[in-house]
Amino acid sequence: MIQFIIDHWTSIVEGLTAFGLVVEISPIKIYPLRWLGNRINADIKKDIDVINKKFDKHIDDSARKEMKSLRYQILDFSDRIQNGSKPSKDAFTHIFDSVEDYHKLINDYNLTNGLIDIEVKNIKKVYAKMYLGEK
Repeated sequence: MIQFIIDHWTSIVEGLTAFGLVVEISPIKIYPLRWLGNRINADIKKDIDVINKKFDKHIDDSARKEMKSLRYQILDFSDRIQNGSKPSKDAFTHIFDSVEDYHKLINDYNLTNGLIDIEVKNIKKVYAKMYLGEK
């Protein structure tokens, strides 16, 4: 038996190596194919990470742009009604939806809000006077 092992040791090592590439031997966890795949795909993973960071920045920039647009709509509407404009109920409904969207963006991105709450109170007062009969 020992003589057989000595005579065929290269074939045995080759067979065990091939077996080790295909079968996991516990508790030794050596994954030669995974290691090789990670080495080959390292550059691709780095590129994907860079793309993900750029995509996250694009989403943040888009949300900030949307927030600014909503803020402008709310402030403009408040300014118009303070100068005597009489918007329809639908216009008020639209602006109240914009206020909700604005607050959602503020909460999602942990931003601060200042003037908008004051302007919304004014908008609600005018709405109550015009359409709810309050004084």
